[in-house]
Parts: sequence; structure tokens; C-alpha cells
Amino acid sequence: MNLDNLKRNVPAKIYNRGVDYFIKGSVQELKQESPNHWYAKVEGTEDYHVSVYLKDAGMILSTSCTCPFESDSLCKHEVAVCLAISHYIEENGPAEVAEVEILQQLKSLKKAELMEILEELTEQEPAAMTFLINKFSQAAGLDEAAARRLIRKSAARGIRRGFIEWDEVDQAVEGAWEVYDYAEKMDPLKTGEKMIRL
Repeated sequence: MNLDNLKRNVPAKIYNRGVDYFIKGSVQELKQESPNHWYAKVEGTEDYHVSVYLKDAGMILSTSCTCPFESDSLCKHEVAVCLAISHYIEENGPAEVAEVEILQQLKSLKKAELMEILEELTEQEPAAMTFLINKFSQAAGLDEAAARRLIRKSAARGIRRGFIEWDEVDQAVEGAWEVYDYAEKMDPLKTGEKMIRL
């Protein structure tokens, strides 16, 4: 599913309710937490928190919402956030623009300031710590064992009482997305066997 074809892929009733939420301005605090991860709060019966993971060209990899809606489809809050993301990109250009500005700001900081930001990031985002552990333990890149560890650690973060809570799915699959992104960057002609094993 893509940001541009939500209407074709979401049941009409849910899509229309999502449009209503978007038009009423119920999507609050929309922010791009990383190049592929967006977050927003949606005001409804209560405040719901929505995460959307995207790939190039607006492809939706996964979404999560703290509302109790259970279906294979997006919920109305996720639809509203996807519409808000699409609108934001139309107004402000592709996501790479924000990433470049952040990189420029980071490059201008002193080592001590960067270390402080990195420490705060690893405290607030367990996935960042997992990423750094794997980055430094495998200088040559992910191997099969490291990929499995990364996926297991992410899944363990989302597991409570023997199953993954619906509002923890984005954390539980984060490691799988990292492995997927790593494999996507590999050259199939040179590392095809390694890609398959990952």
C-alpha cells in the first residue's frame, strides 16, 4: 500500500472517517522521528498515538495505533495520519530535506554535544542501543547470527505476558525492518547468498 492509493486499499467507511479526522485537524504533533518513521497523536474519543513506517516513494511498510481497532485494514486514525504525512510531503518536499538539515546540525556540534545526544537517544530509544551494539560488534556488517539476535531483541521489547501487544508491534518488528533495510542495500550479484541467509 502507498500513501497515494489509500482510498483503493482501505474500506470506504474507514477511509472516509479518516478523511474527516484529517480535515477537522485531529492529527496533532506530526513529526518525522527518523527518515522512515513518522509519529502523530490523533484526537478522538481519547488521544491515540500512531506510528507509520515508510519506504521510498511513500510505500507503507507498517503502521500501529493505540486504539482498540482490530483488522487487516488501517484504522481511521492511521488513515488520518497517512493523509497528514502525504500533505506534509506535498507542502514541504520529500523527507530527505529534513534529514539533510539534521545532518548539517549534527556536523556543526562538538564531540561532547554529540555524545550527550547519543546517550539521550540510546536511553529513550532501545532500538538505537540495539543498532549500536550490532554496529560495533560486527564491523563487517550483519551476519546471520547477528540478524537473528537483532530481530529477537526487538521482538522481546514488544512481548508482554507471552504475546505482543497490539500497541507494541512497531517495536517488536523494528529489528526485522533493520535487517530488511540492510539486506536491501546489498548487491545481489556479490552477496546474494548472504542476503538469502539474512
